[in-house]
Amino acid sequence: MGQRVRSRINDDDRLEALEAAADEHGSTAEAIRHAIDVAYCDADNNTEPSAEADLPRDLRDAYAALCDRYGTDSRIGLESAMSVVAQATKTPKDDTKRTVLEPLRQRGYIGVHPGRTSVTVVIPKRAAADGGERR
Repeated sequence: MGQRVRSRINDDDRLEALEAAADEHGSTAEAIRHAIDVAYCDADNNTEPSAEADLPRDLRDAYAALCDRYGTDSRIGLESAMSVVAQATKTPKDDTKRTVLEPLRQRGYIGVHPGRTSVTVVIPKRAAADGGERR
């Protein structure tokens, strides 16, 4: 059962950050839930952050779908990546490059390498906090 929580924010920088987070997550409530998850919980609500806890749910879903389909340390065509991401996130394929793949690239989860006739998406192996490999 949930509990309603209220808070007053008087700092303009924090308010601006919350508005940006609300835009990214779809609502203020989801942005706050995400911030709590990142700081204190993993995907199963355990008290240790998960490997991809810094990602919003749609980016986590997209990254997981890419890893499940192609594995890590892979190179795939942009169109293939866009199709997998569109299906995993229910995002129109034409929007996936801007709304999903680019944020994943900016956060270091994928690489994007333009070639002469095609663009390649690279899914690198990522190191886990304990020194092992993560997805």
